[in-house]
Amino acid sequence: MRRNNKYNKVYLLTGLLFLTPVRAALILLLPVLLFVTDRYIPLSYDKFVARAFFSVFIVSGIYNMIAGNTGTPYYLLSFWLVAPTVLLMFAHPKRHIPQISLDDFMGKTVWVLYAVDLIGLYYRFNGGGQDEFGAGYGHHYEYVHGLAMINLLYALYFLTNFLRKKKTWGSFLQLATTITAFVLCSYGLGYIILFVSLIVWLLVRRRFKYVFLIAMLVAGGAFLLSLDSFEYERENIYDARNNQDDARKMIMFQETWHVASESLSIPLIGTGPGSYNSRALMLVISKNSPLYGLFAGQYPPYYYKYIYPLWNDRFVSQESYTDGTRNQPFSSAVALIVEYGLVIFMVIACFWIRQIIKYNREGRDDATAEYLTMINILMLVACCLHEWAICTEFFYFLIICTIGKNTLMVNKENAHEIQK
Repeated sequence: MRRNNKYNKVYLLTGLLFLTPVRAALILLLPVLLFVTDRYIPLSYDKFVARAFFSVFIVSGIYNMIAGNTGTPYYLLSFWLVAPTVLLMFAHPKRHIPQISLDDFMGKTVWVLYAVDLIGLYYRFNGGGQDEFGAGYGHHYEYVHGLAMINLLYALYFLTNFLRKKKTWGSFLQLATTITAFVLCSYGLGYIILFVSLIVWLLVRRRFKYVFLIAMLVAGGAFLLSLDSFEYERENIYDARNNQDDARKMIMFQETWHVASESLSIPLIGTGPGSYNSRALMLVISKNSPLYGLFAGQYPPYYYKYIYPLWNDRFVSQESYTDGTRNQPFSSAVALIVEYGLVIFMVIACFWIRQIIKYNREGRDDATAEYLTMINILMLVACCLHEWAICTEFFYFLIICTIGKNTLMVNKENAHEIQK
């Protein structure tokens, strides 16, 4: 009993660290967080992924620092942030810890999330704008959009529980609460991420009739949008889509191929860690970052040529519906391809997809595996559309996955004992 109490306190502390303004310091403590995670759940790291990543990281770093494409601060900070993320992403428990449960973790930490959402609710409807819903979460990094992703992780957990375990009013209320909080975060790109993720999940689960139903709903929405009553909304969508000065995210995706064609080395080993539009680069050059001003020097050349102009006020207009994360030139997938090259991108992408396939296969008999399938698809889509791979929200997602992997091992062991 005392051991369970110890883990309950660890769960609560984890929630307080990751779901409150304290999280601002965690982004710089990712190696420490990996060590602590390994302390409670001893981990076995994927040797192939680790060797591939570190080999490319060293070769790319040395070559591109000599070529002047990246600098020492960008390189070192990238290593500090990316290495623990990649290691934890493909790590597996060496042995199962029966006392550590995904249900217990989510059940304890959600109370911290409820408190944060209630604080946001108070600020939003007492003189604050829609962004103030994230007041209790902290104004750092992704701010209220990060809170949206956290609420979404919990909403999908409660959805899985409701569908696979217990259809009670309590579980439905938990699902409704977290979904409502997600909507109140007003994260436009998040709605797109959720929609695409659900489509992919339904296809993976081979539930084609639901995909057809969603397609019908989309067609119906398109028809309603064409009516005269929605003329104002239609004009805003048209303006945002056709004003190329505001299509920053689309331009970023298009220019990825232009960057790759500048040198034969870029498709192989990239432009160097922290040299394009990754979190490590932004932490060094952003005026809102605690590291801003600590490292003197010029912008990396590829960032200055392709990304910096997309932030220039003379380039970007101030039209409505053209700002926000839906249009910011960030993407974890693009950062990985450009900074590290296609080789390491393919390794990480293939191993991540293989992991999702494994969860999906086990999810037919295990609710935990189905939940892991859903949130991994969600984060895969999110990392393609925005910079989510290096942030506290993503590391929290990895902790949830690690606890989920431990729970899967416990469930298999229990099923084996029952068969005996």
